[in-house]
Amino acid sequence: MGDMLKPELYNFIKLNTPAYKKFAIDKILHDAGHDVSGLPPYHPDLNPIELVWAAMKSHVACLNIDFKFSAVLKHCDEFFNRFGSDEWKTRCEHTKKFEKEFIEGEPAVDRVVDEFVINLNQTGRDSDFLETEDEDSEGEEEDSRILGVQSVGDSIVYETNSDETYINLGG
Repeated sequence: MGDMLKPELYNFIKLNTPAYKKFAIDKILHDAGHDVSGLPPYHPDLNPIELVWAAMKSHVACLNIDFKFSAVLKHCDEFFNRFGSDEWKTRCEHTKKFEKEFIEGEPAVDRVVDEFVINLNQTGRDSDFLETEDEDSEGEEEDSRILGVQSVGDSIVYETNSDETYINLGG
């Protein structure tokens, strides 16, 4: 392993690491007939708790004019005392709507990503963006510049002026 390149080491790590963390509570819930879906942490549109947290912080920020901790606690209590099941339902419905839109748009994103090519450096002089040769670098040893990146099946090909490097993205 000491002579592995980063892409080879990364693939080795991926092959020897479980795809998902397993939690004891998930097994207990599964054995009781429940399905568990993990929520992405801190993502406000896919996690309704983040919407509640944002609403509570906004409420406290609007009312906290003396900047005392006791006032913050008082405003938090006020917020949660008036926060009912209808408020929670509204946040959950927002999340479900966003999730549905996200799932419906996923095929379009996949098509774009599958055809994604980045040309970081142009090989011709007619480029409007980047020059490939530096006028001051004549006679110097040629470096290995990335000329482009291309998706090929489950791999990404990094095209350089010396060779191609394949990095497997599949599991």
